[in-house]
Amino acid sequence: MVAGVYDMRLISIFALAINLGVTNANAAEEIGEAATARNEVTGTLGDLVRTIGAGDPVSGSEVVRTGVNSATLLKFLDDSNLNIGASSTVVLDRFVYDPSGSADSAVINLTKGAMRFVTGHSDPARFQIKTQVATLGIRGTDFVAICDGSERCAVVVAKGIVRVCPRPDLPVDCDAAYDLDKVENFTIVGPNGENAGQKSISAGFVAAVVRAVAMGQDGLTIARIESGNLSDVDIPTIGKSISVSPN
Repeated sequence: MVAGVYDMRLISIFALAINLGVTNANAAEEIGEAATARNEVTGTLGDLVRTIGAGDPVSGSEVVRTGVNSATLLKFLDDSNLNIGASSTVVLDRFVYDPSGSADSAVINLTKGAMRFVTGHSDPARFQIKTQVATLGIRGTDFVAICDGSERCAVVVAKGIVRVCPRPDLPVDCDAAYDLDKVENFTIVGPNGENAGQKSISAGFVAAVVRAVAMGQDGLTIARIESGNLSDVDIPTIGKSISVSPN
């Protein structure tokens, strides 16, 4: 009788181990890799915390954090690109890819800091960006989102269209949603639906914001963008050809 109970306990432990293994394998499904990693970049998946370097894989549900003057460029399976700027926290929340490598659905959560997203070959509408104050829908685009960690986020569009629902708890096509494009390319969203609506900033200034995110430059704040003061960022001359490629 004791032996029988002992055997049942072994079976239960074995079954639990298998279930945990399956859960961890699912949670750790690779969705891309870090093409570059500058200074301090870490990934957290469950209880595992690791340093991310160039060439390292990244997984669904992983939390990616960058330190001061740090940045990383993540390339996903569908060739979309995510730059994470300095002092930022981003959750690669839900990524589902079909056998062809296109995204069926993907959700990225920007908790704090700055990120730049450039679409790949998937249908851009499959991606959503969630922040504390807004839900962003993508329509084939290149844009930066910046959140200061105190219920205030900004969106800067370099190319394409981003739909902004100024509520994090509603779908992107909510009644209060509005679109940003290459002309009306800037907005600020606060708590409880507060927002600045569509604004325009110069192409050179957009390029400066993109560069600051890619280089992991600290000091890129919403207030500085509002004031037009990014004097210590390399701002291309207006009229000059401006490259906003993820590389």
